[in-house]
Amino acid sequence: MGFHNCIFFDSDNQFVSKKELEDSAFAHIPHGEWYVQIPHKELNQFIAAHTTHKIVSPLTFLYLMYKKDPQSNALYLLILDDYLYMTTFEGETPLFIKIYSLERVEDLASTIENYLHEFYAQPGSFFVEKIIIYNLKEGFILLPHELEERLLLDIEVHKEGLDFLCNNSQISQYFLNLPNNGKKLQLSNRFVIMVGLGILLLLGAGDLYLRYSSSQYTKKIKSLVLSQAKVANFNNDTQSRLLHLQKMAPLIRSVKEHNTYVISRIQDLFDQIPEHTLLSMAEFSKEGVVLEGASKQKSEIEALDGKLAKTFKNHRLILEKSNGWYKFYGIYKEMSDETD
Repeated sequence: MGFHNCIFFDSDNQFVSKKELEDSAFAHIPHGEWYVQIPHKELNQFIAAHTTHKIVSPLTFLYLMYKKDPQSNALYLLILDDYLYMTTFEGETPLFIKIYSLERVEDLASTIENYLHEFYAQPGSFFVEKIIIYNLKEGFILLPHELEERLLLDIEVHKEGLDFLCNNSQISQYFLNLPNNGKKLQLSNRFVIMVGLGILLLLGAGDLYLRYSSSQYTKKIKSLVLSQAKVANFNNDTQSRLLHLQKMAPLIRSVKEHNTYVISRIQDLFDQIPEHTLLSMAEFSKEGVVLEGASKQKSEIEALDGKLAKTFKNHRLILEKSNGWYKFYGIYKEMSDETD
């Protein structure tokens, strides 16, 4: 996918490192204190099938979108033709990057939940409050309100993005620039030799290009057919949901009356989490709440347990010290009658 003279390197064969690898098998794209690394072999195959002279890594795109409008405690997500990219940021450094093949993504909300579950288990993770989605795949159906209801997080969706980067000379260092066929190439002493070799390799290279290009077009056709099938299934599913919602209307009105109260209770709980305490799980039910996390300071966990003990009649706290961290598992049930 591309805009103007830019194109995304839409592949899971790229990664981030904190230093430039000495291995010449990789192309390096510097981003301050970290690098995007792409294997030359994969990159050369990609170049053979495209005529553009600016290649942008999806990881670079998410980084530049974050720099353009940095939002703390947010998950940044990019949807392209073949892959789904997710990352969080701390300062200007990506904390946790995951790349998913769209062919294996059956349910976007479940994929995001899996990402968050893995992210919360990482050192230095934080509680995600918002998801910023750049949906640049044509025909991809995205239902923000449904995601918000399932994930209980704010969702912000954007449809445009790459065209903002293409002609911006101030960020040109983040592009992989290829030779521009519109400019005259300077002749060198090797030119005559290269022409001879080019003639000998022309048929073989042409066959390789045609096979790779054919593979790409076949892939895009399959993706289009799949998108059309998803649209048809979505229309049928939507009609079924509307009929179901009509039957559920009385219950929905009842749920709305209590919705503000429930959200307020959950927010009050998270407001009590100390500054240096990290949550890896928070499970809510009508019986109570279960918390799991870690902290460097034992006193913070004990203070949190003390506050929750005033709210719930039955409570139990399990503490375990490991690698300088205090891991805890707290169970709190039966809300006290004295709680407002």
